[in-house]
Amino acid sequence: MDYRFLLGRAFKLQDQTYVASALGRANDVEIVRAYFPNATFRKKDGSEATLAFDRIKLPEWDAPILFKDIVSAQLQEAWPKKRLTLTHQREGQAKPVKTKLYPGFFVGERGDLLAMFSHYYSRHKTAEATSQTQTEVAA
Repeated sequence: MDYRFLLGRAFKLQDQTYVASALGRANDVEIVRAYFPNATFRKKDGSEATLAFDRIKLPEWDAPILFKDIVSAQLQEAWPKKRLTLTHQREGQAKPVKTKLYPGFFVGERGDLLAMFSHYYSRHKTAEATSQTQTEVAA
């Protein structure tokens, strides 16, 4: 039986809450990619941003920001669109770096970049918390 429809969902079993995680076996990355495929978002000027299950990349950036490196994500009302500030750790730098972007300018087939980033990043944080909980229980 295929239980992939449970990924990311919480369920109760004998008074304990569990979250179905997609990070336990070797083929799980393919399962995550199937449910969180690469997505492309375009601005009116034709420039493209990409979102993958584990990273975000804008055209003006040298390299993508990996979700695992994000320390915090903060959304602020700004003119002309909402501004997303990602505080993230860069390799070789002691202090985190702040990167500001306006995801509302990028639109794709499944919505705007802000909505999809929220969905993808939430999946990442859920999987990260589940993995940490499993590690603590095993110890």
